[in-house]
Amino acid sequence: MGSQLKEPISLAILSRDEILIRYILESQFHNIEIAAHPEDLQQYVSSELNKRISSRELRFCDLSLKDEILTRLVKEAQGMWVLSEARV
Repeated sequence: MGSQLKEPISLAILSRDEILIRYILESQFHNIEIAAHPEDLQQYVSSELNKRISSRELRFCDLSLKDEILTRLVKEAQGMWVLSEARV
C-alpha cells in the first residue's frame, strides 16, 4: 500500500559523457551538455597557479613548466570543471 505520487519528480543525473550511461538513460531522460569554456578554465587554473607560487606552496626549477601545466590542464579537462588540490 505505497502512496502514489501526484506530481512527477525532477531528477538530474550528472556524469562524464560515457557511452554506457548514455545508452541506458537516453530513452528516459533528456541530454543537456554542460561544459566549462576553455577561457574560464584557463583563467581559474592560472589564478590558482599564481596563488600557490606566491604562497610558496608551488615552486618550479624552470618557470616554463608553469605554462606547460596550465596548457595541459586546460586541454585535458575537456570542458570538465574540476577542483583539485596538488600537494608536493
